[in-house]
Amino acid sequence: MKKKYCDYVKKNIFDVCGMNVCYVEDNPIESVMSNKATPYFSSFKCARSYMTPAYASGMAVGTARDLTLFANALMPADGKTSPLFKSNDTLKEFFEITRSTTGEELFSIHHGMWGSDGNFRGMGHDGSVNGMRSFFIILPEEHLSVAVLANTDGADDLNAEIVELFTGSYYDKDEKVDTSKFVDANKLAGEYVKNRAQFVDRTSPLQTFKISAVDENTISIAYTSTFAQKYKQIRPYVFECMDGDKDKVFFDVGPDGVVKKVTVFQNEWIPLMEAEKILK
Repeated sequence: MKKKYCDYVKKNIFDVCGMNVCYVEDNPIESVMSNKATPYFSSFKCARSYMTPAYASGMAVGTARDLTLFANALMPADGKTSPLFKSNDTLKEFFEITRSTTGEELFSIHHGMWGSDGNFRGMGHDGSVNGMRSFFIILPEEHLSVAVLANTDGADDLNAEIVELFTGSYYDKDEKVDTSKFVDANKLAGEYVKNRAQFVDRTSPLQTFKISAVDENTISIAYTSTFAQKYKQIRPYVFECMDGDKDKVFFDVGPDGVVKKVTVFQNEWIPLMEAEKILK
C-alpha cells in the first residue's frame, strides 16, 4: 500500500517524538501556522517563506523545541531504546559514516546527517527556505544537542557560530600543524562545477567556480564574476576562509596530484573537465 511521504514522516517521526510539526502544503496545523515567525529576506518580508530555489526536505514548520525532542529520540538515556527504531543497533548503524571525503568525521555523511565542517563538533543538518534558516547538531556520546532557528536569510554564519559556542571546534586550536605536508596552492587552481548540477540534457552552460592561487598557501575562489573570497591553508589540503566567516574547503587529490573533488559543507565540486566528460 502506497503512503504519502508527509504522512509516513508524521506517523513514524513527528508523532513518535511528540513533535508538533506540520508540512505547509500537505497538513498545515493552525496552531503552528498562526504562531509562525515572520520571515525576512534582505530586510524585506517574504510573502511565502516555504518557497525555496533549492527544494527543502519537505519544507516542514516547527520549533527549536521540536528539534530538541527529535534529538532526544536519537540520544536515548543509557539502557533505553530509541522510539524511532526497534533496536539501538539500528541507531548505532545510523550514526556510522556512509561517505567521507577525508576518511574521518570531517565533511562526512551519516545516513543523511552531516558530519563536521571543522567549525563545530558532532553531526546534524541545516535547513533553508526563503527568509528562514535552521541549524541542528547532536553529539550522541555526550547527550548534547543544539538547535538554532532564525527568521532571516542572513543567519547562516550566526547560526554556525552559536552552534560552535556549545560544541567547540573540531580542531584543537593549540595543535601544532606540520606545514611541510601542505600542498602548493598553485596545483589546485582551475575551474570546478557543483556535483549537484544537472549534467544530462542541459540547454545552458555549466556554472563554474574558479579557483586561483594567491600564494603557495592561499587560494581565491571566485563564485561569480563579482564575488570572490580568499582561503588560507590551515591543515594539509584544508583551507579556511579569511573574509569574515570561517568556512572551510577540503581538496581530495589523487596519487597523480590531480584534484578529484573539492568539498565545502554539504557541497562537492568536481573539475570542469570531469563534468564535460559526463556531458559527452
